[in-house]
Amino acid sequence: MSRPPASETEASTDRRTKRARITPGPAGRRLPSDERVGQIVAAAIDYFAEVGLEGNTRELAQRIGITQPLLYKYFPSKEDLVDAVYSELFVNRWRSEWNHWLGDPATEPGWNLADRIYDFYRSYAAYVFRYDWSRLFMFNLLADRDAKSAHDFMLLVQDRIIDKICEGVRATHGLPSPAKVPLTDREREIAWALHGGLFYLTARRDIYDLTLHAEPDDILRAAIDRFLAGVPNALAKVIG
Repeated sequence: MSRPPASETEASTDRRTKRARITPGPAGRRLPSDERVGQIVAAAIDYFAEVGLEGNTRELAQRIGITQPLLYKYFPSKEDLVDAVYSELFVNRWRSEWNHWLGDPATEPGWNLADRIYDFYRSYAAYVFRYDWSRLFMFNLLADRDAKSAHDFMLLVQDRIIDKICEGVRATHGLPSPAKVPLTDREREIAWALHGGLFYLTARRDIYDLTLHAEPDDILRAAIDRFLAGVPNALAKVIG
């Protein structure tokens, strides 16, 4: 399997400035509707990631270089805009190839769990474990609004990442497949510990504003190696 280009990882680990970097469109230029919507949503992601959901649309419009009435032409309310932001983060950033990234060890010759997990998380980090996503994910959970989008995303993570990791561990170590012995909540928690630990890297960097003292790729590889070294015995105790 080919690995994601290094530029993906570099993009995901680039420290963002505290002020959103928004480039206004050319003065007086009339953009097609879809391009204007894309411009506004991209700018809103940067802006709300920086200031939180209490940010106002007047300042956002000024940063983009458009009028507030023009913004409301495309998004009649701030709530509509915030919904579009979370749709972009939690729906559109999910890559279709991730559905098969961890693969099926029963049908793919040469399937290697360590390489698959490492390659997957390098790609995943480029789109998800980054400044805007991590901060807006937390804002979504903590805001006085429906956090269904973040909750639904985590259900997707469990179905398409956590369960796949558990299935891969079982297959690699000769344990019963989920078709014979259903996955348990206890073994899912072991895989969640890996996923949550990797998310905590971006939380330290982008929420707590702390410096990571090693290259993210090295931290990622070490975390996966540690997980794979310890998890077989843990799962054997859980499955019996």
